[in-house]
Amino acid sequence: MTKPFHDMTHRQQREFYKKWIREKPCCWCGSHRTIGSHELIHASHHNETIQGPSGTGRKSSDFRVIPLCAECHLEYHNQGTFRTSSGMHLLPEESSSFIQKVTIDYLVEFMERMINPEVF
Repeated sequence: MTKPFHDMTHRQQREFYKKWIREKPCCWCGSHRTIGSHELIHASHHNETIQGPSGTGRKSSDFRVIPLCAECHLEYHNQGTFRTSSGMHLLPEESSSFIQKVTIDYLVEFMERMINPEVF
């Protein structure tokens, strides 16, 4: 039995959230195969540090991730956007809007489930 979310350390909370995200289908194509958690700040992908404006190393929050299958993840990194079912690519700002909406939707769903654990 997992202990309640509010009793976990920050590290345990982050790991719990990322595990929960990886159990979701790909947010773009709906596939359940090889789901990873894609970090939203592109330059800090795979927990690499980046140089911030002040020169300090930092990475994106582990709560700023979305579930993507390996194919969509690679497509996004290679093209900087997503391909529609008709084969066209979204404009970068359309992809950005989609990602922001998905991130918020998953965070809201997760927090609702943490508040009502009997549903989880």
